[in-house]
Amino acid sequence: MTQRAQEAPHRRRQGAPRIVERSAVLAYRAAEWAIGHLPARATWTVGGWLFQIVYALWPAKRRFVDANFAHVLGTTPADPRVRRLALAAYRNYARYVVELMRLSSTPAEVAAERVEIVGLESFEKIRAASTGLILVTQHVGNNEAIAAGIARHGWPISVVADDSTFPELFAHLRAVRRSWGVDLVPWRNLREVFSILKGGGMLGLLVDWGFKPDGIPVRLFDAPTMLP
Repeated sequence: MTQRAQEAPHRRRQGAPRIVERSAVLAYRAAEWAIGHLPARATWTVGGWLFQIVYALWPAKRRFVDANFAHVLGTTPADPRVRRLALAAYRNYARYVVELMRLSSTPAEVAAERVEIVGLESFEKIRAASTGLILVTQHVGNNEAIAAGIARHGWPISVVADDSTFPELFAHLRAVRRSWGVDLVPWRNLREVFSILKGGGMLGLLVDWGFKPDGIPVRLFDAPTMLP
């Protein structure tokens, strides 16, 4: 992992070069179109294979992943259970990416119907009594579908996101989510963040944004790490 990859967004001097950004956006939109026109199960399966191939062909990343899963399982990286769990995790993440790329071709009401909001009455009481609500979550499951489910009830919801690496791709994803009633807020726009809360809106914060050496020290699975 390079030093730049570890740096928090506000430490980075600049985003990706223009040609890299443009190529990434074109590739993403082409894949997005293809995935949106193919059967979901087929794209999940093929995506899972591709992600598992990446795991197999990226030794440095594989060692890092295996070490983490070995710690969670209380064993060594050589344990066959570690490899099985890592492959399952990559397959699961591939499904998340595929679902993300199907957003532009999925009606908001369809995604919202897949989400069962438990304890809705209690949540509504909390929302009604607050002048602004912060929802703390992490990358488990499909956050986009959950946000669409909340927005479907007519509750304004925004999510803070990183727009610093690929601004053009961020603009595309933001437009897609706005069609669902969900707004992405650039993480540096503190004025908009406070305006949302002062206006009684809901703000989503993904607390497992990624490892940053200047984050907050916490303990997970009885080991020290950093969260943003």
